[in-house]
Amino acid sequence: MIRRGFGIAIMTALLALSLPLSTVVAQGNGDNHGHRGKITICHMAQSSHPVTITISTAAWKAHKAHGDTLGPCPTSPKPPKPAQGTCTFDASTSIYNNGPLSTSPLLATGPIHFSWTVATGLVTVPGGSWNEFISPITYFNNITSGSVSGTGAVNLSFVRTVPDSNSFLFSGQLTANTLTGLAAGNYFTATGTVSCNGTGSHDNDDD
Repeated sequence: MIRRGFGIAIMTALLALSLPLSTVVAQGNGDNHGHRGKITICHMAQSSHPVTITISTAAWKAHKAHGDTLGPCPTSPKPPKPAQGTCTFDASTSIYNNGPLSTSPLLATGPIHFSWTVATGLVTVPGGSWNEFISPITYFNNITSGSVSGTGAVNLSFVRTVPDSNSFLFSGQLTANTLTGLAAGNYFTATGTVSCNGTGSHDNDDD
């Protein structure tokens, strides 16, 4: 009996050695997990940072249990770039004196308008102007360059083409809604409105 049992054991061992390795593994693992394919899933799909990964099908049940979903994570559209903030100064009239002081004789009046980009402080060109009225003539002065700093310092370059040719500079300060400084060395002031868009701030006015 012992010899017979020993012979059966030897035969079984020899049979196992003659089989392909894959067959032996399959017999030892009835569900054959080691030979299943791969799938793509969205890992942590409900979080703010989902990740597309590839796993074996054997691992899918556990991933599904904590909220992962089949297929790649949806691609979120890139948020639009915020509009670049700009501000505009508008005054329906101004006071331009014939001298460097506010008490100097009045020389001219007229509306002034210009805009600037908040991020850079650069005045947008073309568009800015100051229409200088000296009765009975209006001189049209266009702003060709300029800047407005975060502290309200304003520098502008003007060029006049009508009714004659001229160029001059303005240097001053924009405080709240009032622009004050020297244009061509003469005292200049204008009170109007400052309105901004794309900056997250509220518009200002002179009410």
